[in-house]
Amino acid sequence: MAANKSQWRTTIIISSSLQNHETCRMLSTQQHRVRFSDCIEAGSFIYPLSGTAFLLVEPQDLGASEQPRLIEHIKKFVQVHRNCFLLLYAPFNGEKELQTLALIQSSWTCLEHFSREASMETSLPDAQTTSTGSS
Repeated sequence: MAANKSQWRTTIIISSSLQNHETCRMLSTQQHRVRFSDCIEAGSFIYPLSGTAFLLVEPQDLGASEQPRLIEHIKKFVQVHRNCFLLLYAPFNGEKELQTLALIQSSWTCLEHFSREASMETSLPDAQTTSTGSS
């Protein structure tokens, strides 16, 4: 008697810009219901039932002048999708890919630090916002 294996399947909304990408073929092969949309950000995968979104970035496709726009693109994506992840799709064998990764990491670290400080300041009562210095 063969074991009945139930395979997890879901609907995934994918940016039309990724229609011919290898990841779409892989998801279709796994029998997920793939829907393409021009209305979501380029490079996006959205799982509507869980509210999770992924942004696919390929560093080898980025020129040096596009890197600042990439950081802005990531910031916007994070603001729109609270439960989101960045997928860096690259063979890490080139200097350009490593530079892009370093840029994203350093920018993200600064953004997280700023966000953490801002949320701490807004959540503290007025009596606790005074700072004490050491003499």
